[in-house]
Order: sequence, then structure tokens, then C-alpha cells
Amino acid sequence: NPAEAPSIPGLEIDSKTPVVVWNDAISQEAFVRMSHGKEQPPRVDAAEWGDISQSVSSLARIRPQPAKVVIVAKGWEPPLLSFRDLVAAVRAAIGVEAIIVVVPLGEGGEIDPADRQIWSQALARHADPLLYVAGDRQ
Repeated sequence: NPAEAPSIPGLEIDSKTPVVVWNDAISQEAFVRMSHGKEQPPRVDAAEWGDISQSVSSLARIRPQPAKVVIVAKGWEPPLLSFRDLVAAVRAAIGVEAIIVVVPLGEGGEIDPADRQIWSQALARHADPLLYVAGDRQ
């Protein structure tokens, strides 16, 4: 099931912040609500059952290059190796200077503290100083 629209304090998503939706983590209706009635951000859908690099290749064509990309994932699903491939593909598409914020959503649109800890530990293995879990640091 896709999650509700995120209600994450401090998570700024505007029309210049691309959002990568991993494995159908959020419905189109919830995605529209993320922008709070403003111009919607660019949406990129990627999934472990598809060609991840091809899915996120459109990020490289956004001009000017985004300062931040948000990845929305299902918080209850563990960050498997395919998710590592996604992060690597996003980083390759946007370069080394942009921030990547991962949002591991619960079904109600929140981040469970236990899920945040699991995702933070898994993403720390990337050794990417500009890769964060929402709520850790932005």
C-alpha cells in the first residue's frame, strides 16, 4: 500500500525539488498533497523491478541542477541492495554537490523513529556526506 502524503517537520519540498518515488511508496493523490497546493515538484518513479539508472536518468537533464533530491520509500521495507543501487544512480545523475534526503514513510505519512534508525544505519554505509534520512539533519 502507498503511504499518505508526508507530514515531516522541516522537510521542504518545492517545485524545484525533484521527488523520486521508490517502489510506489506514495500514491499520486498523496504526491499532489505534498506540494500543499503549490506547483508540483518533478516526480520520478523508480522500482527494483525496473531499470533504475534509466528511471532516474531524467534527473540529469533538469536545469539548473537541483540542490536537493528527495527519495520517498516505504519505511517498513528494509533498504535492500536495490535501494543502494537507486541512491548510487541518483548521485550519478545529480552530481556530488546536491543533497539527497530519504523519506522512509509509514502508512500514515509519518516516519517511525525505529524505521528512521534502521534507514540511517543502512545509509551510513554509503559514506556520502550529503545523504540524509529526513529528520536526521537537513
